[in-house]
Amino acid sequence: MPDRASEGKTAERFARWLSQTTGTEYTVSHGDDPPDFLLHPTGWLEVSDIYLKEEQAKFLNVPPEKSFRFSGSGPLDETALRLVAKLDEKLSKQSYARVYADRGKGILLLTCQDLLFDAVNLAQVHQTLASFRALNDRGFFHRVYFEYQLHGEDRIYEVVSRLSLPSTPSSESDAAHTPACPTTFHPTTDVRSTPTNYTSFVTFLRFVELPDCRCSYRSRFASTISLA
Repeated sequence: MPDRASEGKTAERFARWLSQTTGTEYTVSHGDDPPDFLLHPTGWLEVSDIYLKEEQAKFLNVPPEKSFRFSGSGPLDETALRLVAKLDEKLSKQSYARVYADRGKGILLLTCQDLLFDAVNLAQVHQTLASFRALNDRGFFHRVYFEYQLHGEDRIYEVVSRLSLPSTPSSESDAAHTPACPTTFHPTTDVRSTPTNYTSFVTFLRFVELPDCRCSYRSRFASTISLA
């Protein structure tokens, strides 16, 4: 069961970042689940945490779980595979149809909660996403972000996939409801010249979070993490 308070903080942090990078002031409120949140003045947001293992998810979200053990012998692409599985699951969900009809296409935010996540794991994510093909994309999202933070570095919001551009919505409803998203990317990439279908293309565009949105990061080196 996701921690609603933690998801709320994640959504508020994303709204602050989106406001800073677009020049439009965004706030969030809880949605009807789905979606998790409504974006104001327009749009909606679905938040999904990506963990290293189910045991870690329980450790972080279920009070009786007091410790989480892990080993360095697991596959390097474990988090990457969990990410694409969650991405495919979210793209295929029909339950977003109602909010899509009311508010247009939404944003999917996949947040990395892997306590061991590092540059090697990030490379695995990029490699896995590069060959990702959605099995049944229903077209309810116009952009998907991957949020992660490497140890000692700024938090990053990375566009991992996109279905349609805000400048070329597929309907008048999309035009009215799709929130403006950042159009200045690092590294420099003109996304308007690239394919925009989830089934044929995945692009990686990095956004660095501004300093006032930074959050702490747990130690990645202990073999056992326990609650006090």
